Amino acid sequence: TNLYVNEAREALGLGEFGSFLHPAEHPLSYGETAFGLAALPMALRAIGANDLVTYYVFVSVAYATTAFSAYLLATLYVRNRALAIVAGLTFASTTCLRSTIDSPHTAFVGVAFASLYFFKRYTLYFRRRDLWWSALLAGAQTYFSAYLFLLLAIAIVVLGLANVRSLVREA
Repeated sequence: TNLYVNEAREALGLGEFGSFLHPAEHPLSYGETAFGLAALPMALRAIGANDLVTYYVFVSVAYATTAFSAYLLATLYVRNRALAIVAGLTFASTTCLRSTIDSPHTAFVGVAFASLYFFKRYTLYFRRRDLWWSALLAGAQTYFSAYLFLLLAIAIVVLGLANVRSLVREA
């Protein structure tokens, strides 16, 4: 993210922020770059937040968004909202997500789960706006993680196949 901010600051003659992965000079060489994930840290750094605050807010927002999207998806499978809340919080705090805290491209699944939520709602209620939202969020997922976009595409195909009877009936 600092590379984007540095480029903008240098273009405006305002100096540099430094490296997000200090002391590495080229942090983008260490993983996938995603403008969607970089937008929040870039904005925070642009208003003067330091690295620690920026990273804390970024990780908190990523996990909160993931928990909320997992909660929404769970509401389509359980009637009890308390259980859905527990499902969202449990998923967002699992070891598999916390172990990738240094790789938000694999830990931030909020957009993917929201897309799955709307696709599942479409298979239940056949409202075109749900399908539209699912497609819009799936497209947006490419700006957050190409890896998760591929997994999302597979999940949508599996979900579609699991609901093929209702989808064919509606068509």
